[in-house]
Amino acid sequence: MKLAKPFSVVCLGLLIALCPIYQKVLEKKRSILLEESGMGYILPSAFTAPASLEFKGIVSDFLYLKMSTYLGGKIINKEMMDISQADFFYNTADIITSLDPWFWDAYLMSSMILVWDFNRVDLANKLLKKATTYRTWDFNPPYYLGFNHYYFLKDNATASTYLMEAAKRGGGPSFLVPLATRLSVYQNSLTPAILLLEEQLKTTQDPLMAKHLQTRLKAIIILDKLGKNVNEYKKRYGRFPKEISDLVSAKLIENLPEDPYGGEFYILSNGRVFTTSKLRFMK
Repeated sequence: MKLAKPFSVVCLGLLIALCPIYQKVLEKKRSILLEESGMGYILPSAFTAPASLEFKGIVSDFLYLKMSTYLGGKIINKEMMDISQADFFYNTADIITSLDPWFWDAYLMSSMILVWDFNRVDLANKLLKKATTYRTWDFNPPYYLGFNHYYFLKDNATASTYLMEAAKRGGGPSFLVPLATRLSVYQNSLTPAILLLEEQLKTTQDPLMAKHLQTRLKAIIILDKLGKNVNEYKKRYGRFPKEISDLVSAKLIENLPEDPYGGEFYILSNGRVFTTSKLRFMK
């Protein structure tokens, strides 16, 4: 009995001494887990909807916050998103919009990320078609579908159909009908992309999304201006310039523009201008 008390004191002392070490190990493992699976796990909509009961709206808002927080971290840190994460954005948006089929912000954010950052136009259009079915009064879903078919899929006929539908619903920008009827004029032009992004910046209320759109718009405006400079160069010299620096030598631009995504602009053999960043942060 006499040995029991000293032994207990020794054990307690060891526990107190080892506690900070154990805590550091746990924190390290937690950081690794969060880094490797920062997006977390999302249950399929077949399970999420029934499990949410009468709290579908709250669960929908929570999942949207989770998705936008993850995206915000990537934007702030200027980190490139892995192509494998496209399924996360699609599945999360599908669940959110199954819980709340009229939640436009979820449709918009996920479809924008899917097309611009992952080049998954198929998944973006799938969500936008879903939005078109539920938001029957809203011009936005067919508007974005029209843009995606024109700009990414090069399908003028389908793009025109969607843009006309958007115009019929009312409330959209005044250029919808002219854009729908003059798609052939805009071949290989970045004008529709600039108009679309400018319109999105006017309507978005999410500051993180606005920052994302502003960066995208700045890069596309530079590409558009350089493309026009390249065409002017060809008019003067009868050939396309080989490098962007040729435009400086010809005094068509004062200096080499900086890609807001950290890449470098270059000229393709057909005269089109692109960037090594592929409009994604290089970091």
